[in-house]
Amino acid sequence: MERITDAFSWPARDHEWLTKILIIGLILVIPIAGAINGIGWMLATLDRLRAGEQTLAPANLSYIGRGLRVFVVNLLYGLAVVLVAAAIYVPALLIASSQSQGPANPALWL
Repeated sequence: MERITDAFSWPARDHEWLTKILIIGLILVIPIAGAINGIGWMLATLDRLRAGEQTLAPANLSYIGRGLRVFVVNLLYGLAVVLVAAAIYVPALLIASSQSQGPANPALWL
């Protein structure tokens, strides 16, 4: 790709692009398997682009195996971020809740 606009116009060069996008969109509605298949389809489509083909990958459920590895890596990174955030947030929440001894406005203390 020589211009940034090619990134937006390249998928439309395929004559069946609308059908393929709609099918993949419907597959993505499936809770976990759809996301895994969507990642695999994206990788297959990028392989076709690198090979110089002007068409999108076929839209079906055959990309689950390919997308599984990337999905697991994303899941592990997400869990690591949640654990780090919880390790910071939970103690701060416990400290803040133990410090609240009365109303926030001292004028109401009377």
